[in-house]
Amino acid sequence: MNSIQKKIKIFGELTLAVGFSLNMHAQSNIACLIPNGYEMYPYDFPSIAVNTLQEYPEESFTTLLFFGGVQGNSAIYTYNHTMDKIGSRTFLVNRNDVFSLEKIQVGQFEELQLDSSYVFPVNKIFYLGIYTGTTHQIPDDGLYGDYPDPLLGWIKLKIQEDGTWIMLNSALGYKCRGIIVGTEELLVPTISYQVKGKTMTLTYSDSLYESADGQTWTKVPDAEKDGTYTVDISKNGMKLYCSIMDDAPSR
Repeated sequence: MNSIQKKIKIFGELTLAVGFSLNMHAQSNIACLIPNGYEMYPYDFPSIAVNTLQEYPEESFTTLLFFGGVQGNSAIYTYNHTMDKIGSRTFLVNRNDVFSLEKIQVGQFEELQLDSSYVFPVNKIFYLGIYTGTTHQIPDDGLYGDYPDPLLGWIKLKIQEDGTWIMLNSALGYKCRGIIVGTEELLVPTISYQVKGKTMTLTYSDSLYESADGQTWTKVPDAEKDGTYTVDISKNGMKLYCSIMDDAPSR
């Protein structure tokens, strides 16, 4: 088990074992929730650190910064973040929003821009959506790119009249397509099957991989684009199939 796997809580079972019998097999690094995914620092200005699963001496956190204060019934703050090796993207979201890669890519959520000011409510709950990753992916022309190994999560916040920021709750997901804001429900790759006679049809999302031993995995080259794949189960031997985002699963 590698250093990243030691830090995560396993979420779900997504591997099918196919042979003379059918059963579920757990794949430990498919999708998970990160314990202690965020930390709020007690500085003179609000500062929220996001865990990017890096080991010391590498950067372990990317940090969101807010400069400003409360003016009457509004809290006006300018957004920024530390210039570390990872970077992050922050969005205005609402409870029960489906905060996913697909919705981020089509611009469904308002994204906070560096050095821009925003008005937040005072003594009322609001949510921020966080999109970052475990690897550096900052493009040359700015801080807003896509992360090949993404972390997606949300933070539930409230600003008091004296300008104190309170983090009420949070969740951060790894190896997932997204998360339901205000919950720990992750959007994960799915796989199911239907047997008819000597054939079985797999229905899956994302990418389909197969393995004969559960250690070496290869992407199924002729899987259908509509997310189905037919297997002849009359043949001897057993194969394992799993649906995963992009990278082949490790043991």
